[in-house]
Amino acid sequence: MLRALDAPAGFASTSERQSTTTPTQALQLLNGDWLLARARKLAGRVENIDDAWLAVLGRLPTKIEREKAESFLKKRAGTATAPVVADNADESSSAFKENSPHERLVVQNGEKEGDEFTVEAIASLNSIDVNASVRTIASRWFGGKDSLESFGWSLGVTGEKSRYKPRNVIIQVVGEDENANIGYQVVPSDIHIELGRRYHIAARVSCVGHTVTFTVRDLDTPGATAQTVVVPMDIRSKLSMGSSQLVIGGLHKRAPTHQWDGRIEALRVASGVQDDKALNEDAEKWAAGLVIWRAADPLTSQLAWSGSDSKTVEADDPFHQAMNDLCQVLLNTNEFFYLH
Repeated sequence: MLRALDAPAGFASTSERQSTTTPTQALQLLNGDWLLARARKLAGRVENIDDAWLAVLGRLPTKIEREKAESFLKKRAGTATAPVVADNADESSSAFKENSPHERLVVQNGEKEGDEFTVEAIASLNSIDVNASVRTIASRWFGGKDSLESFGWSLGVTGEKSRYKPRNVIIQVVGEDENANIGYQVVPSDIHIELGRRYHIAARVSCVGHTVTFTVRDLDTPGATAQTVVVPMDIRSKLSMGSSQLVIGGLHKRAPTHQWDGRIEALRVASGVQDDKALNEDAEKWAAGLVIWRAADPLTSQLAWSGSDSKTVEADDPFHQAMNDLCQVLLNTNEFFYLH
């Protein structure tokens, strides 16, 4: 009777769905970048099947759904399992590694250290770059050398092919020289560290005194004396006037070959050229500074981890990739589409 009265097509004795997309459009809806990005984001927030169901459907999975999901994850991930959280949070938080969530630590406050400042860290390095790139302990620099935005500095350790020889503790600076021109300079300490050993490393930068004072001590050798050198510097001012944020373990702009590969247990940036007594290999005894970070302490709102592109990290984590795929399936379910 409804058909005789020219009823809408939706009124029928069997369910019908009018075609509203082409096959290509439908595929994009199921498997496009927009949905994949949201599936990755969701997978990063959930730890297990129950979390995924609650986040997407607002309920726990049924017994059959759980069995199918477990089978799906096992098939996709093979023998890989969910990452185990390290018992030692300090150890995990102090590790800086390329293609991981802990590549760099970004300082999110607006305070700047000026042209007279001190950087000190407790750190160990696992590898140096096979070319000439510098492994970065801390920086306020994105790598540029020829603009006002590129003003900054970077404390690090040289690579294999560096003209300053490998494993040399150096600081790179960009600012104004004595003629008020933009200048770039590498200030080498000629103190060469060994891989895999813990060091207390400090650099005291003085644009007024035109020097950088380096102090390095091997903490793995009982009774080792600190090596201290004072090196001339040509840059005169505006080291902290660039556009970069302060970063621990890398540069402001992500550059894998410049990232620290190892542990940074603690780091301090303080205004002014600190005297010898103010430096301390025990980070718990550090006096106040613009930034004091210790891996053993809870992360404050002043700091945020910056990791690599999630796709790169997933390639090394079969379980996480499998959870991404499961989240993508859930975001394509009728229950999510039509009830949520």
